[in-house]
Amino acid sequence: MAWNTLATGDVTAEILPDEVSALNSIQGSSSVLAGILTNVIAETQASILAGGNQIGQAGTVPDQIREDVIALARWRWFAALPKTDLQSDARRAQYEEALKRIENIRSGREKVEIRRTRRTWRGRAFAWRRSGAGTSWRRIHLTHWGKHEPCGANRIRPTGRL
Repeated sequence: MAWNTLATGDVTAEILPDEVSALNSIQGSSSVLAGILTNVIAETQASILAGGNQIGQAGTVPDQIREDVIALARWRWFAALPKTDLQSDARRAQYEEALKRIENIRSGREKVEIRRTRRTWRGRAFAWRRSGAGTSWRRIHLTHWGKHEPCGANRIRPTGRL
């Protein structure tokens, strides 16, 4: 699984359309959501790091806990706005479950998926080794089995495609 960014649209996609229109009628609600989402993502990454896990780029969360981060941001957004009745018992339960899961990650009881890294080199690894007489050097490929094969015209080709 991957680490992806979360946007305010991801949070509003989890809410009913009539609730979104009611929230948009409150002045400044979208800017409040953006600030809350940024803080929740930063807190989540800090918890992941504190639990001994690797973290991805700033502003990203693993898909493994994406819904939990959305539940945290949604609950805090609803709590920050005046005169809303959007804080239902079901959403409170989702918020509390998300807090428990983040606490388990922070304490190290639950591991988080490792972010994918891109290889910075292509092709096989190679090294230089002296020839049998010790007078010249030749380039050898290092395979993942630890065997060496010489390069060039006298290369030993394994069966199959190279």
